[in-house]
Amino acid sequence: MNAPPAIAPKVAEGAATGRTGRRLADVMTMLLVTGLSLLLLVYVGFGEAKRTYIEFHAQKLIAQGRIIENTLAAFLRNGLPIRQFAGFSTLADQFLESDDDISAIVVYDQNGREVFRRIDQKQPIELPASVILPDLNVREPVMQRAGPLYQVTLPLHSKFEAVGSVAIFSETRMIDDRLEAAFRPLLYLVGVMSMLFAGFVAFAAGHAYRSRVPWLQIAYGVTFLLASAAVVATLVALYSEGAQGRVRALANTLGQRLNDISAFALDLQSIDGLDRTLAEVRRLNPDIKEAGLILGDQVRLHTAPGRVGKPWQSDPATFEYVVDLGVSEQGKALSVAVSTPKEIVYRAVFRSVKNFAALF
Repeated sequence: MNAPPAIAPKVAEGAATGRTGRRLADVMTMLLVTGLSLLLLVYVGFGEAKRTYIEFHAQKLIAQGRIIENTLAAFLRNGLPIRQFAGFSTLADQFLESDDDISAIVVYDQNGREVFRRIDQKQPIELPASVILPDLNVREPVMQRAGPLYQVTLPLHSKFEAVGSVAIFSETRMIDDRLEAAFRPLLYLVGVMSMLFAGFVAFAAGHAYRSRVPWLQIAYGVTFLLASAAVVATLVALYSEGAQGRVRALANTLGQRLNDISAFALDLQSIDGLDRTLAEVRRLNPDIKEAGLILGDQVRLHTAPGRVGKPWQSDPATFEYVVDLGVSEQGKALSVAVSTPKEIVYRAVFRSVKNFAALF
């Protein structure tokens, strides 16, 4: 029996409304599910990035601390008390000015009493009231978190005993800000990709359901893989910057230590010990392949004596960091260059990304 003419349009309208409602529900469900799954992916990537990037950060601070430790140790090996070390402020300022990640440098005696302190005046911080000092009998550096600060501590030894420690402080917010800036675009990407997939469900669901090809599953897989690729690319960029940060910071610090040559128009021939300074930096940091002082386009000092007197040539197999020192007494440009093999950086990046791949 046919429905009355007046009722038929209402039935058709109700059926259309029901289909629209179901489609809207499907779209909202897919938007929610896709958004949550992609956000979970970004969250896991962020957690892995923070854990690994802090390790790179610690390695950089330790590399800087070893130079300070070595300078103080040369004084302590003569049997002099640490409190008589002169020039700590000058030494510390070279590191504070060359590396924005270093907020303060403090020296403690063997009883944990503060001997010297130097705080970055551009961004002054408040040091914790009590600092946990490591076992001085252990020569390895220690990194720990002290409230809003990371603290890297290296023991100081004389010829016979441990006499104190040097601590380098860095604000945790610097790491947090760096990571948030790198991952913030991924949040926008997650939103866009979730809406695109939901739009695909809205307009192509009917055809996808009737097709033998699993278009919905394929579309979701492509969406997830594209988001994963974006996360991995972000991790690679962060890890590459972190792996190179140590050598870059050392180059800047070395440039700061040698800056007086151009500032006071000193003659290189009249300065003793520059070659030992370069050799010391390379000895304390095995990742450094070469370090050299360049006058004009000629190598004046180099960790490889055979390079002295020859034009400086960049090695395509290394990352090179050149710090301009200004103009020398002879009116030529003076600079210091430090290089590290690309293989070391790539290996560190691959090892870190591989950890995320295991989580993925």
